[in-house]
Amino acid sequence: MPLPAWRLAPGRGSDGGAEPSDLLAQPQRSASVLARRCWPVPAGIPACKLRQLAENIAANETTLNVKPEIEKKFSTSVLPIAALEYYSIPTVRCYEAAHNHWSSAQVRKQSESFAGFIHNARTVLLPGAMGTELQRRGYKSALPLWSAAANLDAPGLVEQIHSDYFAAGADAAITNTFRTTPRAFRKAGRENEAQRALKKSVAIALKAKKNAGRQVFVGGSFAPLEDCYRPDLVPGESELRKEHGPHAAWLAESGVDFLLPETVNACLEGQIMAEAASATGLPFIISFVAGPEGTLLDGTPLAEAVKKTDLPGRIGIALNCRPIATLDAAFRKLLPDYGGVIGLYANGAGHPHGDLGWCFEEHGDGIDKFVASALRWRNAGAKIIGGCCGTTPDYIRALHSKLRNDAAGQRRSHNAVPRRPSSIRPLQDLAYTGRQQG
Repeated sequence: MPLPAWRLAPGRGSDGGAEPSDLLAQPQRSASVLARRCWPVPAGIPACKLRQLAENIAANETTLNVKPEIEKKFSTSVLPIAALEYYSIPTVRCYEAAHNHWSSAQVRKQSESFAGFIHNARTVLLPGAMGTELQRRGYKSALPLWSAAANLDAPGLVEQIHSDYFAAGADAAITNTFRTTPRAFRKAGRENEAQRALKKSVAIALKAKKNAGRQVFVGGSFAPLEDCYRPDLVPGESELRKEHGPHAAWLAESGVDFLLPETVNACLEGQIMAEAASATGLPFIISFVAGPEGTLLDGTPLAEAVKKTDLPGRIGIALNCRPIATLDAAFRKLLPDYGGVIGLYANGAGHPHGDLGWCFEEHGDGIDKFVASALRWRNAGAKIIGGCCGTTPDYIRALHSKLRNDAAGQRRSHNAVPRRPSSIRPLQDLAYTGRQQG
């Protein structure tokens, strides 16, 4: 089967007048230009392939016509930031179909997976907190189960919080399964309810996903077996494997799109959580609790933790559950040692409280500081942004609104710049007509 080439109708260049043929002399720069401007080619494509693509464009070869296939229906009030910031499903589909000889159905399936969504998006929004939001709305959570009992006691409230985060602009829901291990329920004398609480939590999140009216995802959360700020309490290896393996498997079996082993404070437990996630075959992001010096709370350098959790299925590294200033410092330490997808979800206003779970405060890391920091992190290279303890749907709504307005402003500015006439149309104007000819 011959490899399809590309044909572009008359139009304008998209890099201040630069033509694809101008990129031929600078193939390394091609990747930067194509990523920065409205040339939405999937990240990670070698410069040689970008060069080949530019050559085909410049030669105006004819084999493949393309028609956009944006099939997802979005609500009128909420559009995914990924769709606004150079996220082009048609271009990704066409490019990958051309180079892998995939059918349109295969390409569609890949692009709709969470890993594909992360791969193609500029920014992905996670929700804010679940446990502290339950508390803020009046649910009385208590240790050892904290928020986990709400899956059984107040499923409607859990679903409403998921729906509110989707309405605010989040691209994913995170299951309320932070404390649904048999170990946690055993401490409460309810061990036989652990799996039921987990499965109920996933079902609630999936229901909210179904009602979201746009492409969204569900991530399965699981956390350290003991206090997230007490690495000295981490159990032994055999106990860690006994708990995390089944917990990750239950989440996968229940239908989540990806796994999120999160708030990891110790390297040993992080390794075992990553192994459990990898064994399910689902994509996963592992999220650490780190200090400003760039180490986990057990003293392990982030670079070492990243290396030891590098297992099949891992699509990103995240940092969470820290004040904004602490997370900012840890992020700076992580950047030189990890070039993959990075996620950050900081705490909001308030601080942890031994009895209540969280003590809310009006001052401190409020919405304005959160949004300003999130934008700075995004510009520095973070792709996934969300909120942790103390954040609410208002935090996510404010960030989504800012990202949406910035993207719209960039497009208006981009369209207003005069450019010399060109015989080249930007890649996002390609249209896929269907089958490749053998």
